[in-house]
Amino acid sequence: MSDISTGPPVLIFDNGLTLGQDPYGPTFEIGNTFVYSDTFSWVRGHNNWKFGAGFSNYQQNTLYDYFGDGSFGYYGYASGGVGTGNSLADFLVGAPNYVFEGSNAASNIRSKATYAFAQDEWRVRPNLTLSLGLRYEYSTPKVDTQGRTYSIIPGDQSTRFPSAPLGLVFPGDAGAPRGPIFRTKPTLDRASVLPGVRAVAARPAFAAASVSSMTS
Repeated sequence: MSDISTGPPVLIFDNGLTLGQDPYGPTFEIGNTFVYSDTFSWVRGHNNWKFGAGFSNYQQNTLYDYFGDGSFGYYGYASGGVGTGNSLADFLVGAPNYVFEGSNAASNIRSKATYAFAQDEWRVRPNLTLSLGLRYEYSTPKVDTQGRTYSIIPGDQSTRFPSAPLGLVFPGDAGAPRGPIFRTKPTLDRASVLPGVRAVAARPAFAAASVSSMTS
C-alpha cells in the first residue's frame, strides 16, 4: 500500500522495456523564518547604552515522494529469479525479482530561538573606552509536529514500534527525545532530554588611544 499513491507502479523487464510514470511524485520544500527584533540606544554622560531582544520562529515543511507507488523488476533466472525464468511470464504469474517502494518522507520541522542583550560603552577618559556587554540566547531543539523523527539508543527496544530494530527509538519511547537531538548511554545521562541550547556570555573589551597636542 503506497503512502501517497499517484498512479500505477513502475514495471521493469530484462529486455529494456520499462512501463510506468515518472518515479518522482509530489515533492516540495518550503522553509520560513519569522524574526521579530528591536534595539534601543541611550546616551547619558560618558555612557552609550544599547539594549536589544529578538525572537525567531523557524519552519521547514517538506514532502519528498520518490518511487512512492513502487517498482517491480522482472529479470528471469539470469538475476536469481525463482519464477518461470521468463520475465514476461513472471509478470503474468506475479513473481518479480524484486519489489521496491519508497515512503513520502514528509516532515514539518519547527524550532524557536530567543535572545536579549545589554551593552555599555563607557568613555572613561578621552583616550580610554570600556565596552561591557551581556547576552542571553535560548534555542529549542528541532522537532517534527507529528513526531516523525528517530534516535539511536543502543540496547533499547522501541515500545511504540516493537518490530523496529534494537536501538532505534522514536518520540514517545522511554528516554527518547521529541526531536533529532539525542543522548546516548555511554556518555550522557539519557534520563533527561536535551531541552534546548541556553547560553549566557559576557563580552568585556577596552580601547585606548594615544592623544598628543601640538603648539606653534
